[in-house]
Amino acid sequence: MTKIKKIHTMSDTANNDQEEETTMCYRPFKKRITDHSSSFNSVPGRACQRKTSNIGVGSSVSLNLAMVKMSGIDVYDAAIKGNLKDLNRAFKSRFYLDRINYPDENGLTLMHHAAIHDQGEIVNSLINHGAAIDISIENADETALHLAAKYNACVAIKALVQNGAMLDVADSNARMPLHYACEYGCNEAVKTILFEADLIKATETIINAYDKERATPLHLSVVTCSEDTITKLLQCGANIYRKDAVGHTPLLLAVKRRKTEIMKIILEFANLQGKKDYVSVPNKFGMTAIHLSVDLGSIENTELCIAFGADIECQTPELLTPLHLAALNGYCEIAEILINKGAKVNVSDSKNKTCLHYAALSNNAKLMDLLLNHGALIEVKDINSQTPLMVAASHDCVVALQSLIQSGASTSEQDKDGKTCLHLIAEMDYNESAVIILEHSGLDLINVRDTAGYTPILTAAVTGRVPILKHMVGRFQEFAKQHRDCNGNNILHLAAMNNHRDIVKIIIDHMPFINVNARNFLGQGPLHLASMNGNNRVIYILIKRGASVNSRDNSGWTSLHYASSCDSETSVKLLLSNEATVDAFNEAKKTPLLVACEKGNTEAAKLLLENGADPSNLNDKGQNCLDIACEFRYKDIGLAIIETKYWEKVMSNRAFDGYNPMKRLIERLPLAAEAIMDRSITYTKSNYGKDEWKQVAFKFTYLESPPDDIHLQDVKDKYIALDTISSLDRVRLMKHPLITAYVYQKWKTGRRAMYFGQIFLDILYLIGFSIPIAMNNADFLILVGNTNASSGFYANVARPGVPIRNIVVFITAMIMLSTISFFLIAGRRIIYYFLKQSMFELFIAVLGLLYALPFNKPINYESVRIGALLTLCLFINVIFLLRSFSGLGLYISMLMATITTIIKVSVVFLLLLLAFAGAFATILHDEATFYQFDSALVAVLTMSVGELNYASSLQQLINTGRLTGFKIELIFFAAMAIIVNIAFANLLIGLAVGDINEVRETASLNQAKTQNESIIGAYESFPMCLKKIMHSPELTIRKDKNSSYLQKKTWHSLTDNIAMIQEEKDQVNQDFDCKSLKAFVFRQRTEISQLRELIEDMKSDIKIISHSNHFETNKLTKQVLHKLQANGNETVTTTVAD
Repeated sequence: MTKIKKIHTMSDTANNDQEEETTMCYRPFKKRITDHSSSFNSVPGRACQRKTSNIGVGSSVSLNLAMVKMSGIDVYDAAIKGNLKDLNRAFKSRFYLDRINYPDENGLTLMHHAAIHDQGEIVNSLINHGAAIDISIENADETALHLAAKYNACVAIKALVQNGAMLDVADSNARMPLHYACEYGCNEAVKTILFEADLIKATETIINAYDKERATPLHLSVVTCSEDTITKLLQCGANIYRKDAVGHTPLLLAVKRRKTEIMKIILEFANLQGKKDYVSVPNKFGMTAIHLSVDLGSIENTELCIAFGADIECQTPELLTPLHLAALNGYCEIAEILINKGAKVNVSDSKNKTCLHYAALSNNAKLMDLLLNHGALIEVKDINSQTPLMVAASHDCVVALQSLIQSGASTSEQDKDGKTCLHLIAEMDYNESAVIILEHSGLDLINVRDTAGYTPILTAAVTGRVPILKHMVGRFQEFAKQHRDCNGNNILHLAAMNNHRDIVKIIIDHMPFINVNARNFLGQGPLHLASMNGNNRVIYILIKRGASVNSRDNSGWTSLHYASSCDSETSVKLLLSNEATVDAFNEAKKTPLLVACEKGNTEAAKLLLENGADPSNLNDKGQNCLDIACEFRYKDIGLAIIETKYWEKVMSNRAFDGYNPMKRLIERLPLAAEAIMDRSITYTKSNYGKDEWKQVAFKFTYLESPPDDIHLQDVKDKYIALDTISSLDRVRLMKHPLITAYVYQKWKTGRRAMYFGQIFLDILYLIGFSIPIAMNNADFLILVGNTNASSGFYANVARPGVPIRNIVVFITAMIMLSTISFFLIAGRRIIYYFLKQSMFELFIAVLGLLYALPFNKPINYESVRIGALLTLCLFINVIFLLRSFSGLGLYISMLMATITTIIKVSVVFLLLLLAFAGAFATILHDEATFYQFDSALVAVLTMSVGELNYASSLQQLINTGRLTGFKIELIFFAAMAIIVNIAFANLLIGLAVGDINEVRETASLNQAKTQNESIIGAYESFPMCLKKIMHSPELTIRKDKNSSYLQKKTWHSLTDNIAMIQEEKDQVNQDFDCKSLKAFVFRQRTEISQLRELIEDMKSDIKIISHSNHFETNKLTKQVLHKLQANGNETVTTTVAD
């Protein structure tokens, strides 16, 4: 809804008679607007553009009640037509009087309409009846005075101002009524406003006011108002120096609008004010009145500026004088006026261009003759060292070019790039200019070279200008054959390099003196250069016209090398389809595939591999293509190489750093390493006859180096894939079937013996420690249980067997220490990988020594405690050892992972307990339960586990009168119940229920890491003889109908995750599902057929029953009729029969 500002609120009450009378007077307001549109637009001045609105009649009370008539009176018609009598009669009604400020659907009130249509008496009447004088439209903030000024309503202006309307009120664009009158050319309104402003002393306030675009009334009047109005504004104090948003003074605005008379008025006013320099005031671009006059080509305005003292040598920030602008635009008459007034013809601008340069651009021979006749220098050069002739040539200004040549201008001048006018013409393909220059001095210019070594013919080839190249070659064929640039490139080389297909075709087809296989100084032919830039269309034409595909340049590069380097897949395809050698070596021993890999050009590399390129070729660093892809982490190239038939040959390269390539793949390209592992598994099967079998071969060549590997003799850390996988946490690789089989193989070849040997030692430790300690403790407890003995006697009990048992414990501890020392010396890497376990075993051995020494010491409570701790540690050590045990070890690892999580959570829980214990000990220190910090800690702990009742503690506080005022104790109890009991319990439940899968995954990974670490330690620390025993290059497992249970179990454990076997199982399952589905469909069809037969039988039965029922019904009807007839009731008989 359109809203009105400053609406005077009045009572909306009216008597019932008036409401009943007005309810019958509603009619569409749009019809009324249409009926009076001609009257609305007939106001003097510019036609008012009415606003449209989507608000319909009846949508708002404020609109409906203003759009009614009473007793045939339309208040809007009365306001528009000036019908004062009808309007006054309407305002006798309270209904209209209360709604005098309501807007119509266009947002206009009665006051606005009266102002627009210059109805002064209506304005006075509305004001007398309480209408708001400065009410404005919401969207534009236009008051009635704005609209009166806009529509030249002078009578309304006088009435509004005399009744207190403000002349300095501004709309949303900061424009006052005077701005409106000036903008719309309402000359009488301007004079009226100025007259009324003078009466109320408001002229200074409005005469120089800015709007949002920094335009004053004088700026606006220059465009639309008469000379008299301009004069009136100046007389009233309009400031001629004020500038609008683009820096234009009223004078500059008059120049742009070509208002010569207004210019004269303003300049005469400035002279009368003693401001003779006003004519030279510039805009923000540095253009003065004379600059703008010349630029617009206005002779009259130019002469007027000169007459009022304009400086004809004034310059813009670019140092342009009026004569420069006249020359640029080709205004010969204005230039002549300026020259006659003393303008200098050889003044340079910021680019060192003179008027003659600009005249050459205007292509005006008469103007150039004028400048030359007045001393213009014909060979002057600009900042690019170009003469006027070169400027004309570079812009195809033929008339200027001929005029300058006739005037003696030199055609042999060169610019800062060494280019002559013929070079510039060749760059832009100006044929007519080229003919003029070639006829005049073509022989002198055709051999001139620029700083890049290009002649005009070569320039045309570089820029692809076909017509001018044909023209120059036709006139100077011998020179075209000889011309080469600094690198020895002829026109065919340059055209091929810059992808100018049409020129290449013209040269080959129409210039037989140019060899298609010509070489430059680097030995490169046109095909090399086209391939270097991936210019496919040129490559196609050159090959079809006989270019050699396999020719080499001086560095041994073929075209395929260059195409592979620029990663143009289409170029590589074109060359390969035309029998390009795919594995050609250059001087640096690089094939196209090696070049593509070094550049990271994936598509080119894949295309070369698909066409049989050998990725095992080595560069000068000893790297093959896979080594390069691995070095720069080109994943897609690495995977493409592994998919080729050369993958084993590629993986056998050790020349780069001595290590197996698998090590670098695991570090940099784990996906490629996984692909190698996939290819290292071979699956075969036989389905012939009764001898059906399946076999999987796991090849471990890339997982570890042989113990006697000559490539790694001087390397400290021998290569083993498990070490790299574990150190980088490559979980996906760790779970690969090849790694699983590798770990199984190590278990078979040596790890199993080591593991069971360790179990044997742990059992020995358990027996050697636990049995003697248990016997000592048993004797001690028997004596303690004797009630006749005193406590001092039991503190030191000496039994005859104690020294012997202590000796046994001592020997066991020494055996454990010897074992740890042996592995520390012989197998340092194992100690490193199992540092925690080794430290734990060392702790057990120290406890054993403490328990046993001295041998004959009596048993006491300290000995019993040490023995209990020692036994507990022994059992924990056995549990740690069982982590590697199949099945049971997974759950032990899960338990350890869970304990780790609980320990982390318990730390937080402990901090909370300490916090609450400190709080309770502070605030409840007078209570027995929380008297000290340690007792408060115990109380909080018992409260958290539910052993101490919250209610009892609170009741005690209530009984002692502690819970008064602000109950901080209650807040503490509530916080503890919520945070500790509820939140922490939910956390533990979430960990127990929600994270079981994650715990299982972590435990499985930790178990695998433990096994891998033992293998790594054994491989790196054991002597060569044991390494050779444990080393095995492959593992083959087989399954047939004669396989044992253990063999089948091994088969399933090692092959369940192999993709190819899984696909076979899926295919079998799919075939089985298809068979099952076919059987199910057959059964369904059978059942449907049986159901159809059953339905047909039921239909037959229904028909039979229906006939039987019909027969029985007819028989019964006849019986009834017979009885009725017997009773003589004919009426009933007839009805029944019907």
